[in-house]
Amino acid sequence: MHDFPARKHSLLHLGDLLETEKFIAFPSMEMLAMQAETHTRMFSDAFFNLIDSHKSLHLDMVDITLKEFESVIEILSADFRSRTLQFRTDVSVIAHWLRNNGITVASKTGDHRGEIEIIVMDQMQNTMRCRYRNCVIELISFSFILLFSSGEGSVFVIITRGIDN
Repeated sequence: MHDFPARKHSLLHLGDLLETEKFIAFPSMEMLAMQAETHTRMFSDAFFNLIDSHKSLHLDMVDITLKEFESVIEILSADFRSRTLQFRTDVSVIAHWLRNNGITVASKTGDHRGEIEIIVMDQMQNTMRCRYRNCVIELISFSFILLFSSGEGSVFVIITRGIDN
């Protein structure tokens, strides 16, 4: 693995998720994409190891808490590099984060709530994009009613830390 060329490679489809010890040993890459055939959840310790090692990640379902989600944003906000994280997580985590920051069903594009600026809130397309600290956070493929009721389900999350964010 030490002679893995150029560190710009990605792994797109791994079937079942590899054992944690194996995939956290991958050398640092510009972008690592992992998708499981089954809906196996990645635990937060493995997720944070991958965040520390790779510039950008495209993952499947990640099992994180509200505090861990906030930590992910802090890590990316503090980084000087452009980075992207894509993953699915439980809708309840995102619902709590939004409510804790003053976002409601009545919120709309252009609103500012604390540190959050809503860039796009499109309930018809089930999409929300907001700026928070040095990151742009996009929530895709969810029902706003489900999101704000803390029901079951998952949300696709894209967190981008650009140089100009």
